[in-house]
Amino acid sequence: KQGAGTGMMDEATFLQSILNAPQDDYPRLMYADWLEEHDQYDRAELIRVQIALEEININAPNRADLEERQHDLLSGGAARRPATLPVSVQIRHTRGLPGEVSLHLDEFFADPQAIWQIGPIHALELIGTSRQDFLSGRTSGILLGDLVRLMQQFVRLPELQRLQRLSFQGLPLTDEGLTILCESPHLTQLTELRLANARVST
Repeated sequence: KQGAGTGMMDEATFLQSILNAPQDDYPRLMYADWLEEHDQYDRAELIRVQIALEEININAPNRADLEERQHDLLSGGAARRPATLPVSVQIRHTRGLPGEVSLHLDEFFADPQAIWQIGPIHALELIGTSRQDFLSGRTSGILLGDLVRLMQQFVRLPELQRLQRLSFQGLPLTDEGLTILCESPHLTQLTELRLANARVST
């Protein structure tokens, strides 16, 4: 057990402590204890298993067992997602909680707060087609409004300070859009930026 007295705290408090220290495993392990105390055993175990997988060597003798258990937990429903979230939004759990999200541009801007509330997201991928265009196979007319305007809205989001990785796929970002992005005061933790199909000068 990682912490005593976790029953005195509520779930929102644990999640906030995780957001405040995203690289620290201790709040996550405390949260796992709380989940177990509230009979959410699979969610608690997923946190512990994924943290263990990050800590051990790739050739460790128990790694295969942990990976198999991780697969069972994920396929068994331990990785919960909001019921209102479109099924096309892809979520990958890291260290037991939603950490990486990939979605279409229109899905993100429809309700950015709903995306940030998924969990302690540290990696975000925005796909530069609308979901409707993607499903129909169209590749033209992919932008939902003026790209510069969208970038100006995007960089003002304070939640960007959570991100370590940011990716734009199929988004013809220009030099102007890239400049706006790079001047954001909130991308302070970003270590990786991926641009696919960008139209920036080299």
